[in-house]
Amino acid sequence: MAFEEEARRILATDGELPTVEVLRRLRQNGYSGGKNPVYQLVRRLRATVTPPLVRFEGVAGEFCQCDFGHVRVHYDDGTEELLHFFAARLKWSRWVQVELVPNEQVEALARSLLAAFASFGGVPLVGVFDNPKTVVISRQGGQIQWNDTFAQVALDYRFAPELCTPRRGNQKGSVENRVGFVKNGFFKVRR
Repeated sequence: MAFEEEARRILATDGELPTVEVLRRLRQNGYSGGKNPVYQLVRRLRATVTPPLVRFEGVAGEFCQCDFGHVRVHYDDGTEELLHFFAARLKWSRWVQVELVPNEQVEALARSLLAAFASFGGVPLVGVFDNPKTVVISRQGGQIQWNDTFAQVALDYRFAPELCTPRRGNQKGSVENRVGFVKNGFFKVRR
């Protein structure tokens, strides 16, 4: 392209210029071609900076992420069943504990948490949760009214519950991914 050197000069001065501005400046200097060749040239010339990917996994035993989920299972005989499960993931080691539960109530939560802690080999410092009624009764500003049974489990086993922002369960990405994987799967089971 005849104007490649001019485009290089423009980008050397300000590498963040929108491509349409580079096109405008080239046209001021006599470029009469179309926009697509300029866009392709700028894409090729512009330095791409890829920031390093940094995973935050915490330190060993620091925290786990917990969530309930459910999946509809279709059996070979044509029947189907809704199964509830509890998933907990220890962040540092990525150890996952998934357990079928009869429901998503506080007793199932407490029992599943204890089973997860046993599978982890200990109790993490922090447990990250959504805001279900099995964990949080209400919020008023910064004040949280904890579910009494859940609060007692947290006190007895000495872990600090941490809550996601309301309606932002995706803040627990790693366990949410596991729950989504199971939820979105189609399971055919022989009885």
